[in-house]
Amino acid sequence: MMFLLLFYLIQNKALLLTPGVAVELPRVAGALPEGYSGTLVVALDRKGNLFFRNVAMTLNDLPRELKLAAAGRTNLLLVLQADRRASQESITRVAAIARASGIHKTWLATQPGLLKKPAGAKTQ
Repeated sequence: MMFLLLFYLIQNKALLLTPGVAVELPRVAGALPEGYSGTLVVALDRKGNLFFRNVAMTLNDLPRELKLAAAGRTNLLLVLQADRRASQESITRVAAIARASGIHKTWLATQPGLLKKPAGAKTQ
């Protein structure tokens, strides 16, 4: 039984948030991205502070770090764990920095919604 529990925890380590970064993700139902060779994760808190690989950094440092991480790799996906109260401007800047660093797709991380609406249901 312990082996199964350990196996489960190891398999789901990607679902854990970056430790030490208080980010409240928005709740939205959606599908996971597919077809990417790898992912890089950047966390953005409500105050606009950035974290990459558990290290706090500024918008000026992020392009250099992303270029180093993306060097020699293709078809990467940037997963942005942005707090639901983060400004749209901050989110857009991080996506633009990623694009300029060679990462052309940015995915906004969300918490899965508890109740999914059926396909074709109207939203208000």
